[in-house]
Amino acid sequence: KSSQLMERDLKVSLPVINVPGATGQTGLNKMLTAPADGYTISVMTGDTFALLTDPSTKWKLEDLVPAAIMIKQPSAFFTSAPNLATWADVEREAKARPLKVAITGFGSPDDLHVNYFANKGLKLLSVPFAKPAERYTAIMGGHADILYEQLGDVKSFLESKKMRPVILFAEQRFPVYRDVPAGKELGHDIVINQFRAVMMKR
Repeated sequence: KSSQLMERDLKVSLPVINVPGATGQTGLNKMLTAPADGYTISVMTGDTFALLTDPSTKWKLEDLVPAAIMIKQPSAFFTSAPNLATWADVEREAKARPLKVAITGFGSPDDLHVNYFANKGLKLLSVPFAKPAERYTAIMGGHADILYEQLGDVKSFLESKKMRPVILFAEQRFPVYRDVPAGKELGHDIVINQFRAVMMKR
């Protein structure tokens, strides 16, 4: 849909090529190997930028030209099991036994959050799932205990009460979920808002 809107404004055809894998790095590499003529663009997520923390990453921020930010939304941990109804429940359980967290991939912001809490003494383990649907159903099917995701991406599951947020990684509470604590208020200064941006090769 975004490409259709952009086609009207730019007056050119914008065919979409979905290139999944490696926390967005596969698609980014495809764009970076194309000519720097402005005709190959990429919609990047914040997850991909987290890969810059890995010394083996072959691209640099200077290789990219940002054109627009499309969305920006807070991330959260979500649960589905009755015994993990609140963040206090998660903390209690994660001190007693390992809890699996469904994430996009190792080295992603998802993984950074899991490692942050693991370093705080919680027994959280990252479990990557390649596809969003696999991550979402993982917590409902018992293959994972917690999901790291953004509110907007799981809106239908939240509205149908199939999952719920237990902690939001934000400066303050989200208006729709006023009973869910923001990490900042609990002393967890880890805020990585998810965003999607239109990028081009420099």
